[in-house]
Amino acid sequence: MSSLFGLIHLVIVCGTFLLTAFMVCLALPQSPFQNFVVKVAGWVLVALCGLYCISPIDVLPEAALGPAGLIDDVGALILAIAAARQAKQASERQRAKA
Repeated sequence: MSSLFGLIHLVIVCGTFLLTAFMVCLALPQSPFQNFVVKVAGWVLVALCGLYCISPIDVLPEAALGPAGLIDDVGALILAIAAARQAKQASERQRAKA
């Protein structure tokens, strides 16, 4: 049992180290890694927002709230548009450096 806890401790320590290194790389100014992560994360967020809008599961269901239930879908669309703009700007910055 102690070996299981030792393994869990090792995973937590290594994960914390990797997460810290990842965050430091993202915080560096003009980092190509930052542009890449913003670009990929932006398009993933756009896809997730799109899936949320078409999914039958809602935070504010339209069936119960009528038109007011569309508020969360509009918020998801606004978030998707903002994420797409950031991802596009990151792509343009990356293209300009090349």
